Amino acid sequence: MPPSAKASEESEVSREDLYEQVWTTPASHLAKKFGVSGSYLARVCDALNVPRPPVGYWQKKAVGKDKPRPDLPPASPGDQLRWTKDKPIARPIRKPIQRKAQSTPAAQTGKTGRHPILNGVEGHFRKTRKLDEGEFLRPYGNPP
Repeated sequence: MPPSAKASEESEVSREDLYEQVWTTPASHLAKKFGVSGSYLARVCDALNVPRPPVGYWQKKAVGKDKPRPDLPPASPGDQLRWTKDKPIARPIRKPIQRKAQSTPAAQTGKTGRHPILNGVEGHFRKTRKLDEGEFLRPYGNPP
């Protein structure tokens, strides 16, 4: 077997192996081992659906306050199962985000045709001084 083929085999990582390594070695050290950046390693974990330790995990582990690691979720159909540094990673399949229907100002105005914040202030603006041409409508008194 040629040396380049052997090196290629050794650099291939299964998701189970990556899961074990991510939870036993800090990402910065693991990234150096694979010869990639930490952010790229995070994208690899996302592509292989491998959970990563949360921020502060290694500091908490050092003082014995770490939480148990989550189980490796089963691979979904279409998930990438192996990663090799010289091959591009698959984009993780994202579930569409369900968003609540937001109420628009037009929906808030209701029957009056005014924004709810303006309800009850019309009377204050109707009691006003005599206006000259081009003056702004100003209520009497100081606002509370």
